[in-house]
Amino acid sequence: MERPAIERQHDHGQAAVASDVSEKGVALAVACADWHTNSKVGLNPPSLLSELGSRYVVGKVGRALWQCWLEFCGEVQALKQQYKATVYTFLVGDLGDRNKKDPSGIITQVEAEIEDAMAEVADPIARVSDHVFVCRGTETHVGPNGRLEEWLARDLDNAEWYSDEVASWWVVDARIGGLNFQATHRPPVSGHLPWTIDQAASRAASVVAGSYLDEARRDPSALRRMPHICFWAHVHPPRGLQGRGMSDVWGFVLPPWQLATSYAHHIGKGAGPRNVGGVWLLVENGSVVDWGWRQWPMRPRQAWKA
Repeated sequence: MERPAIERQHDHGQAAVASDVSEKGVALAVACADWHTNSKVGLNPPSLLSELGSRYVVGKVGRALWQCWLEFCGEVQALKQQYKATVYTFLVGDLGDRNKKDPSGIITQVEAEIEDAMAEVADPIARVSDHVFVCRGTETHVGPNGRLEEWLARDLDNAEWYSDEVASWWVVDARIGGLNFQATHRPPVSGHLPWTIDQAASRAASVVAGSYLDEARRDPSALRRMPHICFWAHVHPPRGLQGRGMSDVWGFVLPPWQLATSYAHHIGKGAGPRNVGGVWLLVENGSVVDWGWRQWPMRPRQAWKA
């Protein structure tokens, strides 16, 4: 996925832009999403402390998710040290869960307790990151206008803010290592069927490219602002997806860190295998020089035997 060095300059029109801190050296872009911390099948710390002093201790599956998360963060640290890279981490939404539609699926409804748990989950990746972008997820899970994610972004010392007043992002546009990155929670299109899922990332990337190509008819500078790399989440694919769309825009659809909920079973997505994990891309001088998914298969079904 090597890209030529393309000089593109951002303007500050409809969205804020995070400029690259340094165009020199190696950049490591890391993306993960859909922790759904506070969901009983989401990514949680080993125990959650309540405001009354009691503790909720996660079960076997929760402990396995936590161990995978620590391994993921540890591998980001190893890549950082190996390449002496600056780490830019994109947390692409639905990081907490205060699901009011199905409160039976969450651990606590006390927002302060959810925030504490999110901070504990964020700590391992924040420690290995130099810059963190926090995207807002869906209102059902994180409250109006990404309430929980806005709190998390404000809590992180190395979060890059959308503006002087707002810490979290609906859409991140960032120039890193000479490439343009874009991250937002919901992809413009998705695919769920066996014959459409692998093309979903390519189709979504083409939608993004098409919007910039259309804008370029009125404003040629749009071509310089077109993303090279897009990150999306939200659709909970069974594994990470990547694909190239029009104008060589690459799209990545991230796997969740949450296992199948009752809703997933309701819509027929709970039966298949599911991976958790994230993606990393090593960027230098306007090219992706290496990249890879890091994923773990979770809880394969066991056939009943008489």
